[in-house]
Amino acid sequence: MAIVARIPTTVLNINKVLSRFRLALHRQKKTVLRLFYYVCIITFFCVLAIIFEKKFFSFSSQFSSYLLSKITSFEWTAIDVTSVTQGDAHLLRFNDTYYLVDTGAPAAGASLIDYLEKRKIKEFKKIIITHPHFDHYGNLALLAEKGFKIGEVMINFPSESACTREPWGCNPADLLQIKKILGEKGIPIKTMTRGDKFSFSKKGYFLSNLELEILHVYGEDNSPVGPIDINDQSAIILVTHGRNRYLFTGDLNVNLGDWLTQKESRIRGVDIIKVPHHGASTLPNNDFFTAVAAKTAIVTIGKYLWYSDRCERVRELLTNVTKSKVYVTGIHHHITVHSYAMLREIISGFFITTTNN
Repeated sequence: MAIVARIPTTVLNINKVLSRFRLALHRQKKTVLRLFYYVCIITFFCVLAIIFEKKFFSFSSQFSSYLLSKITSFEWTAIDVTSVTQGDAHLLRFNDTYYLVDTGAPAAGASLIDYLEKRKIKEFKKIIITHPHFDHYGNLALLAEKGFKIGEVMINFPSESACTREPWGCNPADLLQIKKILGEKGIPIKTMTRGDKFSFSKKGYFLSNLELEILHVYGEDNSPVGPIDINDQSAIILVTHGRNRYLFTGDLNVNLGDWLTQKESRIRGVDIIKVPHHGASTLPNNDFFTAVAAKTAIVTIGKYLWYSDRCERVRELLTNVTKSKVYVTGIHHHITVHSYAMLREIISGFFITTTNN
């Protein structure tokens, strides 16, 4: 009787094991099919982008943006805030999370707000100000006043004396106003430090690593090259997406640029560089750019300044020496990098679309 009593229990256990096995197999099939689906979509759009030189996506910016958001887990848009002169504002999408790196000059405030509203973006997990010059922090207070939800602002404030030494780019009253408004809105302010890292996905069988890291950021008196100006206090940021690497350089100048060329191996061989200091003549020496060896360069400057003597060296360098594909916000307007990396990084790369609205 004891043996007979155990038989139904054993059969039940076997059925449970088989049921779980069938469920696991079903889920695995769904995962493989989903992966195959994404691979097909990525391949399809990449082929179209090549054939039509990426003009295909202009037929409907909203529709194409929706489709691209489903197959690219990282997007970087260099927003055109250069209608007057120069300025940086970079919208970064990590999966469904938005960061903003710099906010442009005050004169471009309306253009920035208009672009964000058209994209229906109302919330930033972080806003990073690479350095305290008005063409980078100029609309930070405006965004807070307009009701954008901001989780945190990362900015390194300079000393008052350092700011007053550079009245063309820094105003102590502006910075005090920013502190006041952010405080009233309850928006936390955090100081950046070298090595700060934010991860958005872990590397796995299907997923690829996606992270943002502050490679370097220094104050006036703690840099490896001695005292530096505010431009050289720019945060140097690296975004890594699988094998794809994107370098943000703020307004990096010659002094720190030369040191990075010699000492920082992680800037070498990136896919895209945000050209330092809007292409101005005081940007790092040519050795910096040959070391970086970026396939693509994005320059945040107005059209007429880009073609002026001020940018002659970097125009010649990018065209004839590094042979980079060059995009200029004053010419191409809003420049979006669509980055994809999946299947243990076997499938990875990026493509670029541009729009003027």
